[in-house]
Amino acid sequence: MRPVERARVAPVLGVVAGLRNGTLAGPAPTVGLRDDGQGLFYRGRVNGLFGESGDGKTWVALSCAVQEVRTGRHVVMLDFEDNAPGIVQRLLDLGATEEEITERFHCVRPSDTYGFDAAERLAELVASTSPSLAILDSTGEAMSLDGVNPRADRRVAGSHPGCMQQRPARNSRNRKVHRHRRKGKTFARR
Repeated sequence: MRPVERARVAPVLGVVAGLRNGTLAGPAPTVGLRDDGQGLFYRGRVNGLFGESGDGKTWVALSCAVQEVRTGRHVVMLDFEDNAPGIVQRLLDLGATEEEITERFHCVRPSDTYGFDAAERLAELVASTSPSLAILDSTGEAMSLDGVNPRADRRVAGSHPGCMQQRPARNSRNRKVHRHRRKGKTFARR
């Protein structure tokens, strides 16, 4: 074994040993708590829901949003699929109060490509609310708005909107929105 190969393996072995003997703790999902207290998603990390249209992905995301706003946290949703009455009705159906929705749930409805102005407005919203959860519904619709075919792997890998390229920081004050200057229009907040 070459020294470089050993260097890559050694840290992993140490992590495995630490997790097994209890000197290291793995991440625990704490967002989207089920009735048994087990979480579905990891706070401060990029998590995803995948499935066919109509499988309930948005319902799961909004259920997590309701849990967050109930505990006094803010949620930002970039919604490319529904309209405000549709989203608000779902939140009400899930038990959110008018106050929780109006004060802590922030829904942005992009209508044009993601550009510099849109990035600025999104950064201001994130900075002013420090959301504990950000929802992008849906990635495919977001890419289509920017003229990217979601089934074209090479285009998808290099064409994600700047907000999708950033990993959320554990401390929301450290979150950044990557700024891109692109030709075209920017989205409008509705």
